[in-house]
Amino acid sequence: MPLYLLFAFGPPVIGILLGVLWWFLRTRRDGALSPGIRALSIIAVGVGFAVLLVPHVDAALWLWGAPAELTMRLLDLRYTLPLIVGIPVVAVLAIPGRTRRLPGVAQVARRTLLSFLPIGWVIAVAVIVLFILALTLSAGFASVPDDFGDHRMFEIEIGSLMTAGTEIYGWYYSVVPLALIGVLLIVAAFAIGLIARPPLSFDPDEDARVRRVRSTNVARVTAGALMLHCAAVLSSLSGTAALYGTTTAAGSAGAISVGTSFAALEGALRVSGQVAVAAGLFLWIVALMVSLAKPRSATSKATP
Repeated sequence: MPLYLLFAFGPPVIGILLGVLWWFLRTRRDGALSPGIRALSIIAVGVGFAVLLVPHVDAALWLWGAPAELTMRLLDLRYTLPLIVGIPVVAVLAIPGRTRRLPGVAQVARRTLLSFLPIGWVIAVAVIVLFILALTLSAGFASVPDDFGDHRMFEIEIGSLMTAGTEIYGWYYSVVPLALIGVLLIVAAFAIGLIARPPLSFDPDEDARVRRVRSTNVARVTAGALMLHCAAVLSSLSGTAALYGTTTAAGSAGAISVGTSFAALEGALRVSGQVAVAAGLFLWIVALMVSLAKPRSATSKATP
């Protein structure tokens, strides 16, 4: 039981602790959000983060009598929940705040999606999406239909007359998440564009810092949701890789075990899934901690 609890709680705890550590080491240099935007960000990211923790808590609490129905429903949502949560949170983060402009000043500089978002975030999100697509295509082509015609099974041959099978992240499970990933990316791009679009305020340096914080928070939430979805896929594939069957061949003195062609990757897939959980929750807790930062006072602004 303690080992199971370590696997269940270890990655979330590590992600949260690293996020808090990052907050104390880094975010004091970031700009703070205005009160209204700050409140919306705290509520949206905080509620989303709490919802994303539920599957990891439930995975361990069933040992103390958690309802089996709840566990099964969460299991059904393991691929889509991070994306379903991420989309509305990103939309809330895009809600514009008030911008005070200097009277009679025209701003003609064109602002794009990258005006306040470091290119590294775009590259990171693109790499995660490409990795998810690679996993999805590999698992999809390896899947076979079940008795109802749904491509969600993986089978291996045991001898000439027997097969063994288990579930895999096949086409049946991947179609909806792929659509949700597309929606998430569109909403994130729209959110970053909406943050960048309004004219800068009478304090352009401070306004630019705040917009960088808001744009980066959108990227954190987006990347975190993708990482948590990726974690669910990797965890599923690690379970598929563990499939094996035994048979007794003619003339053999004992049983022969047959496993999957990627059985050697079981440990790597499992650990990668746990790392992805920690990374995803790390990004969300950092977004929450950044949102909690209070605006600097006038005195602190004047201090070099």
